[in-house]
Amino acid sequence: MRLEVWAVAGFDTLRFLTGVYAEPTHMRLPLRDAECRPCHTPILAAPAAGGDTVAAEAETEGRGGTSYHAIREHETVRIDCVRCHTSHTTDSDAGNRFIAKARVRPVCRECHKEL
Repeated sequence: MRLEVWAVAGFDTLRFLTGVYAEPTHMRLPLRDAECRPCHTPILAAPAAGGDTVAAEAETEGRGGTSYHAIREHETVRIDCVRCHTSHTTDSDAGNRFIAKARVRPVCRECHKEL
């Protein structure tokens, strides 16, 4: 996988230097959780007893110290990282950790129909 990433990065660099580069709209290589975890595990420390809840997350929409990853009820949920996190997000901001809102909402609604 690393060799493939370097090849794509090299190709993109050449395109950028020759002036024919455009910001990608999708990923050209499949990114698996195995590529995310070496740097991003644990995402957050486990919450203290009685920590963040689904209700607190709903109230703050990911702000104020709550996030999907800090909610205990989500510990057993298995969702691929790239279903929510993208490297080229256009409808969010860096404070939201590269979360594409248009991608996240349908994923949340798979369990939380009321959202």
